[in-house]
Amino acid sequence: MEYNRWKIAELRDLVDELDSILLYVIEQRRKITYQIGKIKKKVDMPIFTANRETELFKRLYQQSDQKRIPRDLVESIFRNIINDSYNTQQDCHKDNVLIFKRKNPINIDITF
Repeated sequence: MEYNRWKIAELRDLVDELDSILLYVIEQRRKITYQIGKIKKKVDMPIFTANRETELFKRLYQQSDQKRIPRDLVESIFRNIINDSYNTQQDCHKDNVLIFKRKNPINIDITF
């Protein structure tokens, strides 16, 4: 019984480390999408590109299928990440604002 408690604690520590890594990766992704937004504004490109989103999900579903990660989980996670990307890029397009409404948007304050 003591071994099981120790093993659970050890595995939870690993999960905590992975959570920290996920947050770091999300932070880096947000910084990159902000830079993309700045470039799009400079060259007068729209924030939303339907084809890009379609291709993104096609790639993600292919990868998640190989890893046996449920598509609905991938959809939920990446819909929120994509929504945040639109909002981050929107900060660069103040004079040409597009509004994207998604279920359960993420509201994160970020300073670059």
